[in-house]
Amino acid sequence: MGAGQDHSDTAASHNSIGTVLNDQGNHDEALEWYRKAVAIRERMLDADHSDTTTSYNNIARVLYDLSKHGEALEWYHKALAIRERVLGTDHPDT
Repeated sequence: MGAGQDHSDTAASHNSIGTVLNDQGNHDEALEWYRKAVAIRERMLDADHSDTTTSYNNIARVLYDLSKHGEALEWYHKALAIRERVLGTDHPDT
């Protein structure tokens, strides 16, 4: 069975497209792709999954690049709270 709309591989592809677009300076379009990735990951993976928190960080990064610093900070805090709860405050990924 191939990857469908709600598959982790599809989310990874959306995320990769978002990364390229953001690196090219196409921040608004990148945000759309990152939001697609996070929507799939929230549906298909545990909310505490590392891929989901990575998506939160990616959304935060593009929001920061769009000078939406307050909104970016909310997404960064969301990812950090999950990582601290799951991994502990002393883990290198927190």
